[in-house]
Amino acid sequence: MFRQWVVAAVVLSPVLSLHGQVPNAGMIGTWSGDGQIVVNWTDQPSIRVRLVILANGSVSGRVGDADLTNGRITTNRGQVGRFLHIKTDYIVSGQLVGPVIAAEHIQRDAVKLPLNWNRSAFTGSLHTSGSAYGGADRMMFTAFHLYLSREPAG
Repeated sequence: MFRQWVVAAVVLSPVLSLHGQVPNAGMIGTWSGDGQIVVNWTDQPSIRVRLVILANGSVSGRVGDADLTNGRITTNRGQVGRFLHIKTDYIVSGQLVGPVIAAEHIQRDAVKLPLNWNRSAFTGSLHTSGSAYGGADRMMFTAFHLYLSREPAG
């Protein structure tokens, strides 16, 4: 019986993960907050993130000092993934234009923000393009404990 459940979960997983590719209406708007930088080669301890989420799933904004362009928010897991605590609810992917930390000359080309949403805020992390090794000139830039709350309209 257990084996049949696992097979069903694997078969249905792609179908369930496609549900909700357009953001929930409550997510549409502007969200901002800070994350704790966890790489050991920056002087700056935190990074500011601002996301503008539109109804069609496109996302713009800023990651530190860089502009976020060509961004999209999509679901990152289905019901099975949620049940098994695999991945996050959503992921924002996009390109970065300009330095992430201008004062430290740290620049990366792309970013991914795996996020959970609790109907009033996003929580998650931030990971830029880059390598697993190498320091400030080429290593992936990472921040955890990212908390984004809704900016007031107006």
